[in-house]
Amino acid sequence: MTALTLPDGKKKKFYSKTYSDALRKLKTAHTDLQAGIAIPTRRKTVAQFMTEWLDSTKPNVRPSTHTRYGFDVRRINAVLGNVKLTDLDSKKIQDFLKDLSVEGLSARSITHCRTVFSIALGQAEDWGLIGRNPAAGKRVRVPRISKHEVEALTPDEARNVITAFAGHPLEALVITAMGTGLREGELLGLRWNDVDLDAGTLTVRYQLQTINGERTYTEPKSKASCQHLALPDVVIDALKRQHTRQLEARLRAGNQWNETNVVFTTKGGTPFWGSNVLHSFQKHLADAGLRRMTIHELRHGAASLLLAGGSDIRSIMEFLRHSQISQTANTYTHVSATMKRDAADRLNVALTGTK
Repeated sequence: MTALTLPDGKKKKFYSKTYSDALRKLKTAHTDLQAGIAIPTRRKTVAQFMTEWLDSTKPNVRPSTHTRYGFDVRRINAVLGNVKLTDLDSKKIQDFLKDLSVEGLSARSITHCRTVFSIALGQAEDWGLIGRNPAAGKRVRVPRISKHEVEALTPDEARNVITAFAGHPLEALVITAMGTGLREGELLGLRWNDVDLDAGTLTVRYQLQTINGERTYTEPKSKASCQHLALPDVVIDALKRQHTRQLEARLRAGNQWNETNVVFTTKGGTPFWGSNVLHSFQKHLADAGLRRMTIHELRHGAASLLLAGGSDIRSIMEFLRHSQISQTANTYTHVSATMKRDAADRLNVALTGTK
């Protein structure tokens, strides 16, 4: 730790892992002081720092990422906001994460919150506000939480869903979701100029997300997400019907039609709101006597059907456009009872030589 005496007689302390690094921060602050840049002396609270850090990230991250950071910052500030930043330690952070797990937050959400906290505190360390990052490395661990295993979608269930939505406004969206594995935002942001029905291909260029109450087109999650996809015939046929349905809706709407070039739209041509899609989707499932599921589970279901058909993890990774095979393996290696029975029967043949 080193200190700088300010013009008003107060001392500003600089913390770091090594004396040389603390000295470097001291020299930087001294240069700033000579240049007329004010050196903050007030001990910040966690809430004050996290709010300032969140504002500083806005120019450097996607709007959706900044919004997600905001969720985690609010969680952190609600519990640890009044703690002085220099009094924050690994034990306080560990207890905070444990409380989140008790409240029922998913392991994925807790992990994200811990990551955001660590990134922010790493910045505090770089700025000389704290001596070390108490959330870094193995100092804090995400509590172990039992995973909720999503029920695999069987081929019979998939066909029942398709049958149930025949003629429904969401018919093409549902079939496209199951036949391509697109994420919900990618489905809602799909445009006709990204679809080639003659070639039977589709290109993922955008996703439509709701940020601060407004719908915004953003880039897909990663470079791996931006790919040309080959479409199954069932999807091509569904999109052709959707195109015809949309042309008829445009004629009915007349000059009230909103031309957006979006594939899945309301009767007036505007893109769907994700919440409205989910409500309509789940209501129709219930009316048809089918089990409750989300739009995202249709993507999950596409992977389940590929597994049931004998596809390997590498192929499924490429189909779902994951950036790492571990992501696919950890998320989609569940198997249905039928698949387990089939594996047991195959092993029996190998061991006994009889079917």
